Amino acid sequence: MDVANKTSNITVDIEYEDEKGNKYTAKELIGIPVAQPVKLVFSDIEMPPEVFAGTPVGISLDFYNTGRALIRNLIISTEGDFTIQDGDVFVGNLEAGKSDYYDITVTPNKEGKLTGKVLFDYDDDTGKHYKVEKSFELEVMKAAPPPADIPPPGMEEAGAAKWKKPAIIGSGILVAG
Repeated sequence: MDVANKTSNITVDIEYEDEKGNKYTAKELIGIPVAQPVKLVFSDIEMPPEVFAGTPVGISLDFYNTGRALIRNLIISTEGDFTIQDGDVFVGNLEAGKSDYYDITVTPNKEGKLTGKVLFDYDDDTGKHYKVEKSFELEVMKAAPPPADIPPPGMEEAGAAKWKKPAIIGSGILVAG
């Protein structure tokens, strides 16, 4: 049943007698809090199959509010053994039945198995705070060498400078002669 989070009041009329037979009546108002559950579900973390040290890598996941109540103040962040770019995101409120995605870039700085986690912090309508985490691992390989047909940095500049000097000298002779 879809009911908004609120306190529903019920009026109770009470009639009773004491041990001497005196009749009494009372009217009481009883508040019954109604709270719908929040439920945040997320997909598997998507990342490339090959990850190299020093190379930026995109990581993403989808998340869904499958509960019946509004998720409030949703903040998503990432922690791990790598450099994280734009890892903290304030989503705000996520209505029941809605979804969104989280996409960041990480740069592993070393080889080996690196661990990380995506953290979800949020509140429900009653102010209760939730913290959920999704762990992941990156198997980082040694940085890939540059392709053989691309000269190492600095080599192409030196080669370009060699032909510029004769061309400038040659053009100076041509103008003078």
